Amino acid sequence: GRDSRWGWGLGAVLALAVHTSFQYFVVYLFLVLGAMGVGGLWLTDAAVRRRVMWGAAAAASVFLVLAGMRTALAAEIVLDFPRARFAQMDQQVGLVQSVVALIWPGQRADFVLPNWVAARSVGWHEYGCYIGALPCVLFLASLRSGWRWWHTLAVGCFWMAAGNTEWFHPSAWLERVPVLSMLRVATRWRVIGLLGVSLGAGAALVQMRSSPRSWIRHGAMLVTCVVAADLLINA
Repeated sequence: GRDSRWGWGLGAVLALAVHTSFQYFVVYLFLVLGAMGVGGLWLTDAAVRRRVMWGAAAAASVFLVLAGMRTALAAEIVLDFPRARFAQMDQQVGLVQSVVALIWPGQRADFVLPNWVAARSVGWHEYGCYIGALPCVLFLASLRSGWRWWHTLAVGCFWMAAGNTEWFHPSAWLERVPVLSMLRVATRWRVIGLLGVSLGAGAALVQMRSSPRSWIRHGAMLVTCVVAADLLINA
């Protein structure tokens, strides 16, 4: 919205995403960008809308040049081998289980939830998403500055990742939509939800770094180092 020339870079990033993995995360990426784009066009003035449209045209051009053939071939495979409803994996991940997956240190592929957590319906690789307690606290602290789009991203994606077995699960609704019906594992939305949590934590750290008090600025650097070390150790 500020400069349509950023569309060239966006198109290259989207093309790279398609060449890396065509299915789940590419579809998620386009859905998130589509929602943001529609919202941006709806809420802004004519000048910004014009820049967005020119930027979108630039992004589409670069994307088609770099990944058009890959997209066409992948689309052909999806159409030739559609996933029917019986291929969907029934999943349900409760709120407590999601929180434990976010903050419980030392998780591995053979991690077993504590007895006081509800039994999992899928393996750890489909619900594990450790990020640590500090980023979660920072994410909540970022709400002091008001609700931003990354809060919507985090809440929306974790709601999508909650499962697909009940009427209040959005993933259950999307399973009946063409193209989206091939995303048969609902819990993978949590990866994009972690992006929202990370952006919120980063926003809180930016506020700390811009504080007039030096001890708060130095505290932000210390917290950043602790979070980085924690993620490295747990990885």
